[in-house]
Amino acid sequence: MLNCFDNFSFSLVFVFKFNIKDICFMRILTYHQEIIGTLGISSKEGKLFALVLFLTTLVIFKKKIFSPGGKFLFLWLTVPLICYMFYQGNHGYLWGYYFCGILPAFFILFASCLSFLSEKRLGNILVIPFLIVFLYDNLVNVSNYLKVGVGITFEAQLKAIDWIYEQAQGKPFNADFYVPPQIYYSYSYLMKWYGKQKYGYEPAIKQVSELYTLYEPDLEHPQFLQSWLERQDKIGKIEKEYNWGDITVHKRRRIIYEEN
Repeated sequence: MLNCFDNFSFSLVFVFKFNIKDICFMRILTYHQEIIGTLGISSKEGKLFALVLFLTTLVIFKKKIFSPGGKFLFLWLTVPLICYMFYQGNHGYLWGYYFCGILPAFFILFASCLSFLSEKRLGNILVIPFLIVFLYDNLVNVSNYLKVGVGITFEAQLKAIDWIYEQAQGKPFNADFYVPPQIYYSYSYLMKWYGKQKYGYEPAIKQVSELYTLYEPDLEHPQFLQSWLERQDKIGKIEKEYNWGDITVHKRRRIIYEEN
């Protein structure tokens, strides 16, 4: 009991030693990405539309949705989210698999919202566009899966490395990588093993004008990837973009040269 109390007390210290608004904002951003993101919708606008649709329907049809079974689902979904506000393990970071236990409750509630909304003529004005976006984005995801496989594949990594060297055309270049959780050793190794063996040289250590930035999606903490991209935008201007599976590469022209 004392250990549990100590852990909870430490959680409160972790939360309140930072700006409470910042903590809540980061948590809500993670909830949005990890829960709404499971619908398979790719665009930010589509995810925002799905969130607004869900919350609005909960309010409009609250009497129907919050039946005894609906209340259970709502508590199943919200209680863990409230508790995660005080979570301090892993330096306070939340990872996608933490939400596996509450996703069934979200799917049932979301489907119920769409069902109740579709019973109204005006409701179909919202439901039909959502279903179009939902089906389109998921068909694109399936198409990408059939093309290169799910997630980050070895084939996709090699194609990204090939593209960088083909664009460089034998000229020196710099390369920077973002791989969640910010460990890029796999690409450093591929540059040494595959790039040097096939093309005869590695990325330059000295800063040069041609810069390639490669990143993989960070669904657990998109704010980290966003900060990294904003930093890269200040360093170099994007000239070309390459995508293969979940890997994105930007060819950049360096704007500033940082001090080592």
